[in-house]
Amino acid sequence: MPAPDSIFLTPSLNVLVVEDHAPLLEELVDHLHALGHQVMGLDSPLEIDRLILQAPIELIVLDLNLPFEDGLSVARRMRAARPDIGIIALSGRIRGEQRVEAYADGVDIFLSKPALPDELAAAIQSLARRLRRSQQDVWRLQPERNQLLSPSGQSVPLTGGEVSLLRAMAMAPDRVLDSADIESLDISSKRGLESSISRLRIKLNPLTQGDPCIKVLWGRGYQLLLKVMIDAV
Repeated sequence: MPAPDSIFLTPSLNVLVVEDHAPLLEELVDHLHALGHQVMGLDSPLEIDRLILQAPIELIVLDLNLPFEDGLSVARRMRAARPDIGIIALSGRIRGEQRVEAYADGVDIFLSKPALPDELAAAIQSLARRLRRSQQDVWRLQPERNQLLSPSGQSVPLTGGEVSLLRAMAMAPDRVLDSADIESLDISSKRGLESSISRLRIKLNPLTQGDPCIKVLWGRGYQLLLKVMIDAV
């Protein structure tokens, strides 16, 4: 993929490219590197769930025709796990109904394959402004340091149990910790869980400007209301 003719003054983003055709994957990764982005490449969606929650990925360039799983299914799951992320979908077979379905599943921009270099660069530039604004309220969980960083960079010290609890909520669908998730945690009783949730609220509430950080869903579990990204360990 040749270098773009135009100069796009786009902030550097952390980009994940998912494309099963090896030569095209290499071209896309090299092209985005040349534009100044930090880029990782995958040739299948098998590792995407782990990466999307552990690495500071801001944008996915996603082929819709993947092995093992349909690209639209991947987009839908990624949008649920990371509402703040940008998704650019690539497909060589574009139908009107496919575009509608892709946008409904959380795709931001739909490009036909092979995408022109300038077109891809312009799409990323368009998304970059929204991504930077939406990520101003993202918290960062740092398990190795037993701390949570607020969007403004303030550190909240955590115990090992609080790290595990926050990680479980952040990784759960819609950030809802239900009864099955609770059973997997090393918490001996309902009272112990309530105490852990209460301590987390006490630590986090001073940094949320009065907004609730954890919500009780009666009969279901607890929902984390903060956008939390987990640093890789």
